[in-house]
Formats: sequence, C-alpha cells, structure tokens
Amino acid sequence: MSYNVKLSGIMPALVTPFDADNKIDFGAFDKLLTHFRDAGVTGWVPNGSTGEYFSQTTEERRVVLQFVKDFVHEDETLIAGTNAPATREVIEQTAMARQIDYENVLLAPPFYTRPTQEELIKHYETVLAEVDVNLVL
Repeated sequence: MSYNVKLSGIMPALVTPFDADNKIDFGAFDKLLTHFRDAGVTGWVPNGSTGEYFSQTTEERRVVLQFVKDFVHEDETLIAGTNAPATREVIEQTAMARQIDYENVLLAPPFYTRPTQEELIKHYETVLAEVDVNLVL
C-alpha cells in the first residue's frame, strides 16, 4: 500500500441515480459515468458523504462500489466514501470497500459528534489499524 498517493485531476463525488421504484438505475449510472469519462475525469468517488449515501442500505453501497470498480480503467483513481457515525461502522464500510479492491477511501469526521483533535486522530488511526487503505480526509 502506498501512503503517498498523489491525487490529481478531476474526481467527481458521484450521485447514485434511482428509478421510479426506488431502485438503483444502473443504465442511468452507466450513462453518467460515461459522460464524466468523456469530459476528462481522472478518478471516481462513489458513495460520497454529501449525497444519498446515508439513505442507502449496506447492500446498495456494496453494489455501487462494485459497479464503479467494474467500470473504471486501470489508470483511473478509485476513492470509496465509507463514512458512518461511529468508528465501528466506518471500519465495516471501509473493509467492504477494500474487499472490492478499493485502496483509497474518503473519510470525513464522524457526524453527530464533536470529537477533540485527539479523538479524531484516534478514530483515523483505529480505522487504519483495522483496514489497509489510504485515507483521503
């Protein structure tokens, strides 16, 4: 694992399109990813923390990560959003992303809490101790 990953270019936080039946619309998702690739993106950030991620089931999160992983070219960067309100859940989401072969994860501070600087560092260190990934903070 490289701990000095150089991020460059455009890596959009992806929205996950849903159909009228509240199911992931993979046709629309493919069109969106193709549009972004044609526009020159260099990487992908599925399951970002500012979108619909928190209303998805764990299985929906998994299939989104797998769908994007299957879409990318080898030279494109993958960064999985794996946020959760508790460290334990972050570890679970991060381990799932790692099993799908994501080497990089995007983590915001835990929400609904106001950790001290020391608590925040401990949170990230605990995640790194459990899952071998690169963190984008």
